[in-house]
Amino acid sequence: MNGNGSVAKAKIRVAKKDITVGTWNVRTLNALGKAEQLDHEMRRYRWSVLGLAEVRWTGIGETTTNDGHTLWYSGEDKRHERGVGFLVHRDIARSVLECRPISSRFIILRLAGQPFNISIIQAYAPTSTASDQEMDMFYQQLHGIMATIPKKDVLLVIGDWNAKVGPDAYPTWQGTAGKFGLGVTNDRGYNLLEFAKFYDLVLTNTLHPQKESRKATWHSPDGKVHNMIDYIMISKRFQSSVNLARTRSFPGADIGSDHDLVMTSVRVKLKKLRKEKSPRVKFDLEKLKDPDIATEFEAKIGGRFAPLIAANLDIESFNNQLNENFIDTAQEVLGKVRKKKQAWMTDDVLQLCDRRRELKKRRFISDIDHTNYSRINREVKKATKEAKEQWIHDQCDTINTNMERNNTAVAFQTIRDLTKKKAGRTTVIEDNDGHLLTEKKEISNRWKEYCEEL
Repeated sequence: MNGNGSVAKAKIRVAKKDITVGTWNVRTLNALGKAEQLDHEMRRYRWSVLGLAEVRWTGIGETTTNDGHTLWYSGEDKRHERGVGFLVHRDIARSVLECRPISSRFIILRLAGQPFNISIIQAYAPTSTASDQEMDMFYQQLHGIMATIPKKDVLLVIGDWNAKVGPDAYPTWQGTAGKFGLGVTNDRGYNLLEFAKFYDLVLTNTLHPQKESRKATWHSPDGKVHNMIDYIMISKRFQSSVNLARTRSFPGADIGSDHDLVMTSVRVKLKKLRKEKSPRVKFDLEKLKDPDIATEFEAKIGGRFAPLIAANLDIESFNNQLNENFIDTAQEVLGKVRKKKQAWMTDDVLQLCDRRRELKKRRFISDIDHTNYSRINREVKKATKEAKEQWIHDQCDTINTNMERNNTAVAFQTIRDLTKKKAGRTTVIEDNDGHLLTEKKEISNRWKEYCEEL
């Protein structure tokens, strides 16, 4: 989908590939370096879409991670509580039709598929200490969301449900839950089963035998209690598309959370929404600071300008030819500007994260192992803070140096990089009636109307 709202679709050649969808309660992304740690951890896995719970970012919006993945989020207006999101792999980001933030407990992602589109709802249910009234409000809102999902879509409902569904539920809820849950079903578990039954959903991570470590998705601080409370549900008519053997928790993934990553693989085909290439090119104008390059640029432009004067062209032709000469000369002498990433997350910090992951496997074996894991978790936080402070110090030196050299363009760009907010742009706007617009074509048309009104 381009800036004018036009859409060109092409199939992604994934007929023999699986789309891997996951969900993870990360406890928070609001802590320093947590988003970078998430990037680092997910490099170890094959994945396509990752639903996130307890993001704890405020507002709604979209940002791009250091690895080029797109992260949409929906949180509270002011408080760093709850919050949900989607991390979409850079390889399928162009298949996204829309990402619709609902609240700090729900967000919806829709992908262009062949022959059916795919809708994914990420949820974050109230904890076990919440009142029955709060739970009723949660499911009431969820029922409203379900009514908006197109009937033909492949539907996945994923997230942290704070509900236990054990093997005891199978005889009564056969077709909705499998034989391989964990523990004993509680009241919240029956609420979840009733919801899934009503919408013909099936709890995929209860359908296949796994080791207990691959069933459990949450662990108590002392390591004595292990529950399955995070689930991936799919429409029953698409259940055969799920690779059940690969539907499980991944206890090796570590981001300092008491929840484990849960993923499933679904055999589907996606479409790619192709964008028309923008004709605008950014050239590396900083090279003109070099007197030799500036002289070369002036000489080549001058050599191409003289024949234009002699050609006696009309104004429009003269202007077009002049523009072409400038572009050709800039490409030849300056080249395109290269995007630079300010990677403040150092290799030392990432190595500490890797060490923490190794210790996570043993954290419940003994008190010493648990103490070692807690210690290195503190070291990760300390090292992350120190790395960010050093990066800020280096950025300040860059600003001072460029100001002294009268290189204000670099100085002010560095200031913008240093002071910009962690989270990205807002990707939804309202129409004249106050309704949220989430599809890119609708948003583009609304901006067009707004400018015409001005």
